[in-house]
Amino acid sequence: MSVSKSVTFLFLICSCFVGHDAWDQITTWGFRSIFLYANQTAVWKLTFDVNHKDTTLQAYKVVTDWTPTYWKTKDAYLNKNNKLSNRTYAEEQAWSFLLQRDAMRKFVRYMFRATIDTKYFTEKDAIRMRDIWWKSDRDCKSNFTLMRPIFKNRTVTEFAKTHKDFGTKFEKLTGDYYYYHFSSAERLNWTLIAE
Repeated sequence: MSVSKSVTFLFLICSCFVGHDAWDQITTWGFRSIFLYANQTAVWKLTFDVNHKDTTLQAYKVVTDWTPTYWKTKDAYLNKNNKLSNRTYAEEQAWSFLLQRDAMRKFVRYMFRATIDTKYFTEKDAIRMRDIWWKSDRDCKSNFTLMRPIFKNRTVTEFAKTHKDFGTKFEKLTGDYYYYHFSSAERLNWTLIAE
């Protein structure tokens, strides 16, 4: 690899982290599961571009600009039994996925503030809880349905000595969030339906 290519590569890698919080980023698999017929490199670029937007609407604009050209490769075999072989449906699912991610960020901010405001957690503990949340999200490839019980198990284990009732507290705060923020909370349970 030439020096100029090495410098360009390092610049690209560093730019991924400068100025953007990486803890709540969408994993490539999140879009890969929606755009099944797209080139993997194109999906990676889409994910990268979406993660660098400040709002859900800006992110959706990136998706709608990307979809006409890249949603499927030229020689892709479309399974007509799979709803994701329809470009419009795939775009709708991408929008629902982005709304779910937005709702998840709101939910995590709510949990963070609620545990600090009630003095259940110190700020340091709340930061640790948030870190466990986003690590669980990455491990589950941005799938909330799979991630939620893993997060709960990890936090119960993490705080077993200092906060034995965390599981109960988490369920109570989750119930409060669903009650007071229903329109956002109902988006959390979105699941991709392909067939």
